[in-house]
Amino acid sequence: MTDTEKDFITRVTGSLADDGVWQIDATVTFRDGLDPQPGDELLGAGRLALLKGIVKEGLRGRSLGATRVRVRMEIAGRVSHLSPDAFEELVH
Repeated sequence: MTDTEKDFITRVTGSLADDGVWQIDATVTFRDGLDPQPGDELLGAGRLALLKGIVKEGLRGRSLGATRVRVRMEIAGRVSHLSPDAFEELVH
């Protein structure tokens, strides 16, 4: 799934591993020349769009039989991981 805004693009993909874990890779990339900093409205908008995509992809994984989820997020070149417990709170 790809979501395109004027100043950023989000990409969220998922795949089911052999152990029943749904692996989600989510990326938001900002337009050339834009480098939003913490507190910037643009960074917040990109993060929100990315989290919406992650929730949709997680629900898709659940419908395909996933029992757990692993999320890798990349926002403006910075990589982090969303814990399974945090994700459970988002979808319930």
